[in-house]
Amino acid sequence: METGSDGGQLAAADRLVVFPGLELTLAVPCQALLLLDANFPEDRFDSILVALKIESTDPSLHSHASPKQLPFQDLAALYDHLDQHSWLKGHYIILPNVTDGGYGTLMRSGMQDKYSNMPCVGGYIDAGAKIGKGNETIFAGLNKEYGNKRLALIYTSDARNESFADLGKHPTWIKWAEPTAEALRQGCLASESRISRERPQIPETRLTQLSVSNSAYMGPIEIELNSQFNSLIGGRGTGKSTVLEYIRWALCDQPPAPNGEDELSNLMDRRRTLIESTLESLGAHVDAHFVVNGIPHIVRRKSKPQELRLRVGDGEFRPVTESDVRQLLPIEAYSQRQLSTVGVRLDEVTRFVVGPIRVQLDELRARETAIAAQLRENFAAVQRWREANRGVRHDELQLASLTQQADNLRKDLATTTPEDQALIAEKPALDKADDSANAVIQRLTQISSELSEFRSTVVRLSSDLPALDGDEVRGAETLKSIEASAASAFTLIRSALDTAQREFDAALAADSQLRSAEAKWRGIFRDFNATYQEATKRAAAHVSQIKALEEIEKTRTSVAELLQRKKVQLAKMGSPIDAQKTLRGEWVGIQTERSQAIKEQCDRLIHLSNSMLRAKLEVRAEVNAISDRFKGAITGSGVRGNKIDAFIAAITAAEDPLKAWLDAIDELESRVIARDDAEAPTPAQTSVALRAFAPPEIEKIVAKLNLAPLLDLTLVPLDDRPIFEYATKPGEFIPFSKASPGQQATALLQVLLAQPGPPLLIDQPEDDLDSQVVLQVAEHIWTAKTRRQLVFASHNANLVVNGDAELVICCDYRKAGEQSGGQIKLEGAIDVPAVRKEITAVMEGGEKAFRMRQQKYGF
Repeated sequence: METGSDGGQLAAADRLVVFPGLELTLAVPCQALLLLDANFPEDRFDSILVALKIESTDPSLHSHASPKQLPFQDLAALYDHLDQHSWLKGHYIILPNVTDGGYGTLMRSGMQDKYSNMPCVGGYIDAGAKIGKGNETIFAGLNKEYGNKRLALIYTSDARNESFADLGKHPTWIKWAEPTAEALRQGCLASESRISRERPQIPETRLTQLSVSNSAYMGPIEIELNSQFNSLIGGRGTGKSTVLEYIRWALCDQPPAPNGEDELSNLMDRRRTLIESTLESLGAHVDAHFVVNGIPHIVRRKSKPQELRLRVGDGEFRPVTESDVRQLLPIEAYSQRQLSTVGVRLDEVTRFVVGPIRVQLDELRARETAIAAQLRENFAAVQRWREANRGVRHDELQLASLTQQADNLRKDLATTTPEDQALIAEKPALDKADDSANAVIQRLTQISSELSEFRSTVVRLSSDLPALDGDEVRGAETLKSIEASAASAFTLIRSALDTAQREFDAALAADSQLRSAEAKWRGIFRDFNATYQEATKRAAAHVSQIKALEEIEKTRTSVAELLQRKKVQLAKMGSPIDAQKTLRGEWVGIQTERSQAIKEQCDRLIHLSNSMLRAKLEVRAEVNAISDRFKGAITGSGVRGNKIDAFIAAITAAEDPLKAWLDAIDELESRVIARDDAEAPTPAQTSVALRAFAPPEIEKIVAKLNLAPLLDLTLVPLDDRPIFEYATKPGEFIPFSKASPGQQATALLQVLLAQPGPPLLIDQPEDDLDSQVVLQVAEHIWTAKTRRQLVFASHNANLVVNGDAELVICCDYRKAGEQSGGQIKLEGAIDVPAVRKEITAVMEGGEKAFRMRQQKYGF
């Protein structure tokens, strides 16, 4: 419509545009758009022209209308006139041109009253056209002269040239449930949520459908969920919370652990009772459909028999664990009044902090578990190494004793000739030489065996290489080069190993130089021994001494051979103690990574809460686990509990509690080793924390410990402790637990709505909120649902209406007035009249919420 230069009545339109889709496209400029329902009957188009009283030379819809004066003084009068036609009322919406300045716009001098009194809730502007800072203030509803009236802006595509080169380049995205004028009006009333110049962001991880085969309380349930804000409404006892619990149960969400101090303590029992009474009795199952980065997943959880299966994409259903489901398809869920308990329960505070970084922490946990398994496996190797080392030391000691015994007996032999005496004296040197020869040959044989095993491993790995199929992809030549280079490298390695193996085989062959030299030495040693035996027999000593010497020399030979085998085995073991230190360092590094990740998340929470929260992290301050494990390990030692508490307090007070803990356990381990191995040195007391015990008490502790429990103690992590504080005013904080439940829930909910993440399920969030902040929360929902899917059960109409729920699921009693069963009565957006009627009828403040929305937008 065209407005006269005096701001008076409206003139005929240059163009009548029907709006059947999401994108507005104008071929010529006009002062206002009359937009109709997409399914508006074509046979009514001419009637619209009659209703507008436009005299046209060409009655077709796409002709230029006559420039004759229309009898409408303003847009309100035009609405009144059009609404007289029952077939048209409610099926149209008018958008004035609100470009900044110019002949064809509403936004020019003298139009304040026209603007403030018009029933329009939106206006159009060409993409790229000037808005003007003054107009931005007006459209935001911040200018009193314009009635503080908000106006949604719809940008039209710039297609005003003969080639239509720019057609579709500047779309306006409008969210609706049905292509109606009322849906467009609702979109304008919630423009922050429903109208965008950019492609709307849809959460990548979202629930798409809930299917319950049967329920004793609600019957079969089939709900298709919206990607953004879903709200379950209905009277108390109609099944809103039940639907949420079915979702949580299907996706294996874990309720808070009971602590006996709040109403959440029996949440798990309540859920178990719900599943048993409503699903198990019917043998029902629940399917939760989930999309992750475009890939559909279905979790099917059967109640009786208990069974959990998962289907990914087009695959088959496969058995999975609850942990598998939680890791792959996470949700963040809060039951009634659960938000207001976060600040007073450490487990809830921790869950709140780590929820957004759960994937990162799960990866760290997996690495930690793997390292812990390697530590336990290597611990067994360390124990075998220590045992083998003790065996070597024992045999070396025994060999030294036997050698000296033999030497002493030889000295006591009275020889008849100097030649015999020299021969007997030569015996120790020959024995030592024989020991060395045996050791060299055993070591060479062991190396050959190890080489053979390694060669077999290389052959196996190099023959099972993945195919680099890339003939038709970018960089195919590079892929081929990788494949060729790898094949060449493996060929060279196998060739080198084959050559080395042949060399070893040749060196150890029966006809080799080594075997020839070995045989020659054996002959020399055998001949010497024979001569030696004759010399000892000629000795003028007691027969008993000669016999004792023979037995000692026989035993010595056996011990020497055993010692060489043990040394070879010990050398094969490598250095498991060094490996244990390396693995321990990796394990500690993972703890440091976890602490850093949680600290960064705490810092992020401060920003997300708009400084309502201050989150600090007491690194490795949670020592209850190590305290309990340590007390259990030394039960029966007689050490008093207050001394143990002092020890744990010293750990907590240390600059690095984890290091202090590990230092103490390492010292105790050294003392246990010294207790069991006389040759192991007794360690000096270096652990500051162990000074909490007197020396006799440490001895009692060591007497109760073994190495395996000590390893378990080193693998008990010291958890970090997040601490929340609430800002009473800028720069002033109180402990979060001292803030009111409403203040706590408001701050936490603001964080949850400000951060991206998995679907967020909350049962009646208004129960935790102060009434005056509900509208603020509703505004946060507008942007939150672009980052994460929301599924709320609520009695508060402001959250649903002014939060602009994309899907409202209306629950009702199966039988009117009876709270023995619920049902899904209807579903839809607030665009749908039946849904708006249900909101007004059953929700607290429903009519007021719609009235508030109407007052806020001036319509």
